[in-house]
Amino acid sequence: MFDVAVQLVRPGGIIVYSTCTINPGENEALVRYALDKYKFLSLASQHPRSGGPGLVGGCEFPDGHIE
Repeated sequence: MFDVAVQLVRPGGIIVYSTCTINPGENEALVRYALDKYKFLSLASQHPRSGGPGLVGGCEFPDGHIE
């Protein structure tokens, strides 16, 4: 679904991605995938900021890659 959202968003538009889980594959891994695949995407500041920095330490991605 995310790849389709990238195709549909207007130039200069914003994609808001939200999940209801703490699953790293749906959160940190998807953000890493998107930023690696679509070099023109960037993270936007969140105001007001809620939550923490995300996972601290290693994370095993669905393809077996560990970061």
